[in-house]
Amino acid sequence: MKDSIKYILLFIILFSGLLKSQENNYVFKNYTEKDGIGSNFVFCIHKDKNNIIWIGTQNGICRFDGKNFYNFRHTREENSIPNNTVQSLCEDAKGNIWGGTNKGMFYYDVKANSFTRYNAPKGCYSNQITNIICDKSGNIYATTSVEMLTFNHASKQFELIDKIY
Repeated sequence: MKDSIKYILLFIILFSGLLKSQENNYVFKNYTEKDGIGSNFVFCIHKDKNNIIWIGTQNGICRFDGKNFYNFRHTREENSIPNNTVQSLCEDAKGNIWGGTNKGMFYYDVKANSFTRYNAPKGCYSNQITNIICDKSGNIYATTSVEMLTFNHASKQFELIDKIY
């Protein structure tokens, strides 16, 4: 019995180098601020239908086309994101990007290359958007820490659906 265990162990040791696991064909690259990303602190990543990578960071939103980073940050102009802390991203049915920040939401019109800012409706506990979701039917949903919101396309405003508390 002991001899058979020795032979099995010897067989495993000698021939383990011939055994192969699944091959990994993925190539990973680590990007940092030195490469052009706005911040090393990333909250969310979204790949759009055109294979553009959108990255929500602590210092704005980054658009990555596979070679270059394009950073968008909050400015005093109306045509910027409402806050640099971008916590959530989604893409609507038309290919436009929606985002949630610490001070409201934004809509990025890809064709016009412009941002539109939105606040949580009056009566909401917070304007800090923790999540934003775009569904296939064209609905846009967002959450604060305690409220659920939806975008009304007719009035072009977010409306309160429900309070979570």
